[in-house]
Amino acid sequence: MIAMIVPSVRETRTVASDQSTGELAVLELDGRRLLLPIKAIVAVLDPAEMTRKSGHDVAPWIGTLASRGGTIPVADGRQVFGLPTDTPIGKILVLQGQPLYGLAVSDLAGSIPGAASDVFPLPMHCGSRTRLLQNAAVWNGDEMLLRIDPTMLHRWLSDQSNEDLDVTPMTARSTVGTFDGHGERVLVVGMGGELCALPLIWVRQISKFRTPVPLLRSHPAIAGLVSWERAPLPVIDLWSLRMSTPMAGSEAMLVVIGAPAETGRTRERPIAALLVGSVMGVVSDAERRDDAVFLTDGRHATLLDMDSTLAPFSTE
Repeated sequence: MIAMIVPSVRETRTVASDQSTGELAVLELDGRRLLLPIKAIVAVLDPAEMTRKSGHDVAPWIGTLASRGGTIPVADGRQVFGLPTDTPIGKILVLQGQPLYGLAVSDLAGSIPGAASDVFPLPMHCGSRTRLLQNAAVWNGDEMLLRIDPTMLHRWLSDQSNEDLDVTPMTARSTVGTFDGHGERVLVVGMGGELCALPLIWVRQISKFRTPVPLLRSHPAIAGLVSWERAPLPVIDLWSLRMSTPMAGSEAMLVVIGAPAETGRTRERPIAALLVGSVMGVVSDAERRDDAVFLTDGRHATLLDMDSTLAPFSTE
């Protein structure tokens, strides 16, 4: 039994910093890198300090640490964030809070400063912080890293230990709606064999596809995050949202959207980027019947109600 949980001298140098600087520890989990405020870490220990549990215990708990005040349960960080467990555990972080919890990670790769100019809160349409356990994107040079919310992580671990948390994945909801009025200008996009029409007043920008940064524990239709003027935007796969399967094919476009001014919401920054197969073009004063827009070539596109489309991704 260890009387006190104190990092070794070598481990202390790995993450030591004046906590007032907002220094962030770089955690590695199965090849992915996440950030955690250093002030949220009480100690860094070797996995040999942990007493492993038997194979039939409930995930994400894999063992315990002994301390003067009793035992500290240890959660597998890979399981917490839904990652494969192929890579070995290299470090155990003891997290600040009452009660104490341990978080097993693949490695601890030093630290970076958390300068305010490089930190961008995740947009609300990334999903609930309770679900994501991440609350910001941080620029480290040209790399976007996601910052873990220590408060939500501790709360989630507490709920798991009490077996009270409902973690049933969210299901995709219908995105088809009816607009009031006629003659809206729409942007027609293609997804597989389906055409959809987006109200043009929501469209901010159209760009080529860029590989998004994965957003762990997110809604299955969120492909990840991309930057828009350095701020993070969630990428919503419209095909996945509507059909519950990822969009096939390597060619894709991103349509950056934002709430129109007349809805009373700010236009300071966009809300999300929609992943679509192709952009067909703008149609003005298109004939519309209920949730369908009819094109001049005889085809029709499904008109999307953007509020309903975005509803599954709003902060809970």
